[in-house]
Amino acid sequence: MIPVKDNIPLLRFPIVTVALVLGLIVVYVLSILHGGSFFGGPSRHVALQYGAIPAQLTLGSAFSSIFLHGSFLALLANLIALAIFGLNLEDALGRLRYLAFFLLGGIVSLGLLALFAPNSTVPVLGASGAVAAVLGGYLVLYPRARVVSLALIPFLATIVELPALLLLGLWLIVQVWFGLAGLTGPVHHDWGVAFAAQLGAFMLGALSVPLFAQRERLLAKRPPPRPVY
Repeated sequence: MIPVKDNIPLLRFPIVTVALVLGLIVVYVLSILHGGSFFGGPSRHVALQYGAIPAQLTLGSAFSSIFLHGSFLALLANLIALAIFGLNLEDALGRLRYLAFFLLGGIVSLGLLALFAPNSTVPVLGASGAVAAVLGGYLVLYPRARVVSLALIPFLATIVELPALLLLGLWLIVQVWFGLAGLTGPVHHDWGVAFAAQLGAFMLGALSVPLFAQRERLLAKRPPPRPVY
């Protein structure tokens, strides 16, 4: 099952989401140029230098860690989530508000991690906290949205509609699996605490998105009765 897009038409080109997706890819490639591997992510040295360490969290390390990822699969999961759900959230919030919303989710997630594990010296990598806030905001604004997906069956491919809520839940399950499998970075940390911080960012996104959303855009972006292919 390959998700393609949701069924809510865009009002304008989502330049910030596209820039974030491209930026995350470029940063990942740069992070593995001098160590690490394509699928395994950056080296321990890069993680320690640019990751956010809860015991000594700074604003600079928080920003750098948001754009780093511990593995290719972790990067891919966040890219897919942004490419599907970030587009319309940017449309509803406006470009600058959406960027602020994304960064706020990432910083709050790291802040919660520092609160839950104040003595941890293990670096944290990834935009999962920021993406979780985006998903929380999307769920509140478009609870009945559906995602057009390509279903690949042997010798057959067909297009199906899936509730966006189902894919949001799947993303959260994938994050748990990443933690259990040690795919969040070259230096392992308490994945349970990290996941709790992501859930906090998800709740922040759900609760705060009405403050960021532009009412006139929401009125113009009601889901159509049929999916837009």
